[in-house]
Amino acid sequence: MQRASLSFIALLCLTVSAFSQSRGHENRYKQLPPIETPEYTLAITDAHSQTSFTLFRATLTNKTSDYLVYSQGDVVFNYDHGKFPQSERLFIVKPKGRLVRTIKATGGDKFHVDKLTVDLNCYARLATTETHEKVPNFVIATTTNKEFDAGNFHLKVLKITKETRETYALFEVEYTGSDFGVVDPRKLMVKLDDGQEFENYKHLRLRILKPGQKMKIGTVFRIPVKTADMHKVNLELVWKETFVESKAVKLAKQTLVLEMDPKNIIASRPRTPRTPVRTTATRETEIANRETETANREAEQAQSDAKKAMAEAELAKAEAILMQAQAAKAKAEAEKAMAEAELAKANIQKEQAQNRSQSGTEVKYRGSGDPLKGLNVSTSTSNMIVGKYYALLIGIDEYRGQWPSLDNAVNDVEEIEKLLKSKYNFDHFITLYDFNATRTAIIKQMEWLIEIVKPEDNVFIYYSGHGEFKQNLNKGYWVPHDALTKSTSEYISNNDIQTYLGGIRSKHTLLVSDACFSGDIFRGNTVSVPFEDSEKYYTKIHKMASRKAITSGGIEPVMDGGRDGHSVFAYYFLKSLRNNEAKYFDATQLYNDLKIPVINNSEQSPRFSPVKNTGDEGGQFVFIRK
Repeated sequence: MQRASLSFIALLCLTVSAFSQSRGHENRYKQLPPIETPEYTLAITDAHSQTSFTLFRATLTNKTSDYLVYSQGDVVFNYDHGKFPQSERLFIVKPKGRLVRTIKATGGDKFHVDKLTVDLNCYARLATTETHEKVPNFVIATTTNKEFDAGNFHLKVLKITKETRETYALFEVEYTGSDFGVVDPRKLMVKLDDGQEFENYKHLRLRILKPGQKMKIGTVFRIPVKTADMHKVNLELVWKETFVESKAVKLAKQTLVLEMDPKNIIASRPRTPRTPVRTTATRETEIANRETETANREAEQAQSDAKKAMAEAELAKAEAILMQAQAAKAKAEAEKAMAEAELAKANIQKEQAQNRSQSGTEVKYRGSGDPLKGLNVSTSTSNMIVGKYYALLIGIDEYRGQWPSLDNAVNDVEEIEKLLKSKYNFDHFITLYDFNATRTAIIKQMEWLIEIVKPEDNVFIYYSGHGEFKQNLNKGYWVPHDALTKSTSEYISNNDIQTYLGGIRSKHTLLVSDACFSGDIFRGNTVSVPFEDSEKYYTKIHKMASRKAITSGGIEPVMDGGRDGHSVFAYYFLKSLRNNEAKYFDATQLYNDLKIPVINNSEQSPRFSPVKNTGDEGGQFVFIRK
């Protein structure tokens, strides 16, 4: 009976071991030569499969002067047990450009095969030289119709200004067709009545629009005054070959054959042993062998577990040492802050004593002599006294001068505005988008906050746009919408912003800057109250004034594009505020939420710190949920 039980256990161990080995097995497929066509080169690498997936890495290089369209939904993996297409998604590859994608089939547990085929009917050529839409000349005037159509392109006038030396016009274009809209505004001109034409001063680029997609076209024209006063003469915008509707032409289908490479196998597939003629002696020998093998495996597993436990113990020890060091550092910083507070208190008491000594008179009070008697100060409870919340939101996509347009800045700030209005307690919103975000307008709104905000109020400022850093001046700047050149005289310096932050009399001010080189606003060392998740903590840090900033990077460029139509920084900023379900959510918690994912998904490193010499006392800006 005992021998039969041991035999069953041994057989069970072998079965579990074989199953585990099968799941961990990985097939590596033979390296395929690159696919060369007149339109593109396609290189396939790292093709392999496991039980739950098959994948490979595809590098597409566009060899043409046209665009290539990659339709992910037209990639199909073919197995004996069925076909597995990819999810539908479109990618545009620029002329001479390159697209790298990992293509993967999932959805079951039968992908561990020795051979399969993959159909690539997913590439198409998109010409930009087809028939152009003939758009009538557009008369630039403040009374112009606000919307009009050019074939399957719907245009909306967003802004027009005519001045003596400069004319500015901003349009929004939406492609309403079912193919692709090619918008190339690089050749559009402005024409005078006498036929003279002048090119657009603003740098633009060709864009491919999918059905329903929108873009903005900004134009800046400058004509010498001796030629014409632009404020008085008639100006016609000549579209030339700006709009083209193009149909993607499918390229020849390619089929990949993925075959297992016997020289490159990770682990080994368990084989089904042949069943020999079995005798009683044979069975007993097999049982004894299995028991021996089981004992050996168990010993090896025990040894492996022991090594793993030792490694985990060493890791835990190292983490404990690190936590102790961090705790000691936090304690030292807190003790330093307390010592500085005690020193300041001692200095005040010393000064008061000197004043009393110099005056020779004892301070007296009307009544009993104790100004706090009867107020029960020692047993009173401090509650959070919350003033008004102000939000100044600045987003700039369109620039009038030498600065290129951005794609996501305005959308980032608009989404933040919607989120704050719907989920958090804010009383006043001031928004400056695109042409409203001039240098003068931004400074005036800062000055308005200095005048209107009271000592118990809270101010949140968010800037999304271009930033600049002048190495020879060692100084960073915001670039407003109306910066025509790259001269610092047209920017707003971080020193100026620091001055305005110091002038706003709020209890708390939080500045968030999603711009290149925004981290330059931090200068010098500062100290804050360590975080503690308690009502007492929020009451304490709310009572102490704060002037802090969160920036999307340090002295470095930051990305405009990222995820779901937002910059990487704005995407995780919004995600943190959306996911918060607590009543109180301070700036430190917000920064800790977004810091790691931004660093892991970009080349930028966000920063968070008090702004030096602006009145910060170690408190925190607190978002209060409705």
